[in-house]
Amino acid sequence: MIKIGSCTACQGQNLDKFVQPVILSVLKKQGGLNGFQMVKAMEEYETFKSATPDPSGIYRYLKAMAEKNLLDQKKTEDGKCIYFITDEGLHCLENWKETISDYVRKIQVLQDQIQ
Repeated sequence: MIKIGSCTACQGQNLDKFVQPVILSVLKKQGGLNGFQMVKAMEEYETFKSATPDPSGIYRYLKAMAEKNLLDQKKTEDGKCIYFITDEGLHCLENWKETISDYVRKIQVLQDQIQ
């Protein structure tokens, strides 16, 4: 598909609003990870194929999600923080799954209407 112009905002290449479900998904699949490992794992998700996740932003998300009890954090002996998904995080991920399915349906309708 040929993109017209250089406006990246209208191309939707980086779906930054989906950071939270990606973090939850990574931790559900891979278990405990530190922030650096999380950023590396997120690079494999399609939502970040065009732009590497911002590490400082990911650390802020991890902290905020831990404060909301979506993640549990444990300190290692060397001071690193390892994050794990909680039961609330698993429930949140299921909600995201439903929300994303609804988005997909609405986007398909929009695509049909545009044509």
